Amino acid sequence: MHILEKLKFYQSVRFDNKSMVILWTELAVFAVIYGLMFKSRLAGGIIFLIPAMLMSRPKTAVYAIFILSFLWSFVFTAIGYGIGGWVGGMVLGAMVFLNGVRLHMRDLTRVVDNVSNYNVMEWRKNWHRQNLN
Repeated sequence: MHILEKLKFYQSVRFDNKSMVILWTELAVFAVIYGLMFKSRLAGGIIFLIPAMLMSRPKTAVYAIFILSFLWSFVFTAIGYGIGGWVGGMVLGAMVFLNGVRLHMRDLTRVVDNVSNYNVMEWRKNWHRQNLN
C-alpha cells in the first residue's frame, strides 16, 4: 500500500465507543501519574490536554495513539533501565511502543463500514460465496 493511501485510510477512520473509553481512561491515568511524578499540575494538565484535543477530532485521533504509546514506552524504559541498564531500557521501551501502537490501531474502524447498509463483517467472512458479477 502506498504511503498516501495509508494516510487517506488513517484519516477516514475512527474509534468505536469501547476503544474511546479505554483511551480516555489511559489518558486520565497518565495525566495523574506524570503530574505526581513531576510534582506539577501543569505537567499533568498538558499531558491530558494535548491528547484530548487530538482525540476529539477523528482525523487526528491516530496521533493520540502514538502519544499514549510513547507514554507507555517511557514508563517501561525506566523499568528496563532499572533491570538491565540503557540497552534493556531501550529494548523494552521499543517493544512496548510498537505493541501499544499495534494494539490501538487494531481498534480503528472505517467510517464507511459503519454507515453501510449491509453487515460488513459478515460479508468479509463469506466473500467467496458472493456473486460478484
